[in-house]
Amino acid sequence: MITTLVRPTTVVSQETLSKIARLRRELQELESWASETKARLQAGEDQIIASLEDGVPVETGERTAQVKTLSRRIVAWKEEFVKRMGKDITDRVQAEVVPQVYKRLDIQ
Repeated sequence: MITTLVRPTTVVSQETLSKIARLRRELQELESWASETKARLQAGEDQIIASLEDGVPVETGERTAQVKTLSRRIVAWKEEFVKRMGKDITDRVQAEVVPQVYKRLDIQ
């Protein structure tokens, strides 16, 4: 449900200004909380990923965890590059590009 904060009047009330200021503060607090929570989550996931990569087993129970790794070398426009430059040049460029490795914690 959307609440109208400003009523059509001849003046903007102090009450309305106070509501807007309060909502801004609340939003700033929520954004700060979300940022801190995201950082704690990332740190925890990074720690678990490192442990799993070091061979530390997951405790037996209802959940399992594994590290999903995605490695990408060439961007989405590769097909167009191959058409324009040829397969040989594409293979050479691809061999020289250092792959970007993404790791994600998969919990089931």
